[in-house]
Amino acid sequence: MIKLGPILSFRGCADNQWNISILIVSDENNSISWNIKGNNNISHVDPKILDSANNFQFLRYDISVSQSNEEQYVEYRFDEIAARFVVPPVGNNPNLFYCSCNGFSSSKLVKSFRGDKDRLWKIASEKHQSNPYHILLMGGDQIYADEIWELNSPLKKWHELSYRRANKRSFNNRMQQFTDKFYFDLYCSRWNYKYVKRMLASVPTVMMWDDHDIFDGWGSYPEERQNCDVFQGIFQIAKKYFRLFQQQIAKDEKHPSNLHSNNFSLGFEVGTTKILTLDMRSERTLSQIMTQEHWNRIFDWTESIGVEKKNNHLFVMSSIPIVYPNFNKIERLLGWIPGQQSIEDDIHDHWSSRLHLNERHRIIHRLFNFSQEKNIRVTLLSGDVHVGAVGIIKSDRGKLDNSSVINQLTSSGIIHPAPPKLLLFALEKLLDKEEEDRGITSEMLYFPGTRRRYIGKRNWLSIEPDTDSGKNRYWANWIVEGEEDEPYTKVIHPIA
Repeated sequence: MIKLGPILSFRGCADNQWNISILIVSDENNSISWNIKGNNNISHVDPKILDSANNFQFLRYDISVSQSNEEQYVEYRFDEIAARFVVPPVGNNPNLFYCSCNGFSSSKLVKSFRGDKDRLWKIASEKHQSNPYHILLMGGDQIYADEIWELNSPLKKWHELSYRRANKRSFNNRMQQFTDKFYFDLYCSRWNYKYVKRMLASVPTVMMWDDHDIFDGWGSYPEERQNCDVFQGIFQIAKKYFRLFQQQIAKDEKHPSNLHSNNFSLGFEVGTTKILTLDMRSERTLSQIMTQEHWNRIFDWTESIGVEKKNNHLFVMSSIPIVYPNFNKIERLLGWIPGQQSIEDDIHDHWSSRLHLNERHRIIHRLFNFSQEKNIRVTLLSGDVHVGAVGIIKSDRGKLDNSSVINQLTSSGIIHPAPPKLLLFALEKLLDKEEEDRGITSEMLYFPGTRRRYIGKRNWLSIEPDTDSGKNRYWANWIVEGEEDEPYTKVIHPIA
């Protein structure tokens, strides 16, 4: 029996080979029949067993498709499950689908939600049929593990202990067994939603994690809590299942596009487009987002991009927006209004936290240097905040041309509902342009043709390359629940 899958993962594109893997979670003793066919040469190897858990095994099938001058449809089947994916023509930029926040942050929110949980995935599936996506970018919170504290379990009892007593407790066998089964079941449940499952089987994914893939606020707790035995035990199991489900790699194995062996940051090149995903959780503490060594490997990768080869775009996936209203200001504007105090918990988790400002300045400066030296348009892709938004960073330093602008596209969530209207009102009132550093400013923009800075509805982002020959621009379209036929649009031009 197939428990979950097939799930496609993008492994990179090199030498005109489109490389993907397919994950199947099945009974340990199950024999799976499968086949694959397309219009061109397709190579594959015997499936690799990545791991076993809960009497199921994780099987990865590695596949390489030779790109041609035409778009290709590749059909495959596992037992009775049939699906297909699409390979872009050689040298072409990919049609990208970006989403985040694929779940609910509490059981109370699930019960109070009156809509169709899967609706935006259904719309995406329909759009994929007429204008196929080549890569599905998932920007964090692919699952929501927050209910780990709500279920009747050893962890709930531990969570109810006093702060000091809880920090001294060990992560015992009962806790470990519960946690292992909890994450396994959570992935298998959430990713078996009808249209989620259909899209994961149809578009190769690039996934990065955020806090809810572990549990709310991971990395932003005081040191004594963050490093206690129970928190660290939970993290290791969440990391194991992120590695298996989201990056499809065995223990001690590196993803072929990994930039640093101690984390999950990835770098890809497709056509004249680069994609960089930042692992902002593996090394996160109250005082750092990533280690200096991690940053060095990321900037080594950007420096390796040659100017002699035509590259037009770099998309940087940052799970939390770099450009966003300061949460300290939001809290002051709202005051201590009943039901809004939870905002305080998010302050340390954002780039605007005083403790993270040095790293924020570093990445902004380095991305501007990269853009101006390489003549490559840099665009940030973010989620997390449950709204759609457009941000911009401008620099009056260095070259004063259109390389002095970095756009940020925020899309969230594809399942998680939007925040309360009071918070949306507060966001719209925070209109100040922020000075990031001398000569560098950031601000939130109105969506073109509107007087709105924030989309307070569920949404996802379609990032489509221009089909006009030589344009090399992207059209970013926010597909919004209830407004599906009238997307919000932003054009991302290359640097002339």
